[in-house]
Amino acid sequence: MPIALEYLIEITHPVSPEITSTICWTGGQLTGAIFILVSDALRAPGESDGSTDDGSARPPGHMYRALIFQTVMAMIVLPLPMVLGLFGRHKEVVMRRVEADMKATVQRDAESGGVLTSA
Repeated sequence: MPIALEYLIEITHPVSPEITSTICWTGGQLTGAIFILVSDALRAPGESDGSTDDGSARPPGHMYRALIFQTVMAMIVLPLPMVLGLFGRHKEVVMRRVEADMKATVQRDAESGGVLTSA
């Protein structure tokens, strides 16, 4: 998670890190809430105490369909961050903060004549 947040900050550099991380956390919380509601709706009928057994291998109130839903969602979403930067977007997906730091270092070196000074 820290690596994902740091990468998010890198690719959205001019924007404040507080804004991008807050949006990321809020999106994660909303996604979690939606998954909980959908998983509850996909739960099999019957009480989880075993009083209403239909004779199948799965217990009453099992969450098998919810597990399938989560697996399908993961398989759909997982490739998206892996292909970030493909399909002609190499220039848009750059480490803007690193580039800004490098430009500032070059400018500082040029102003000081290439001599390191203590700050």
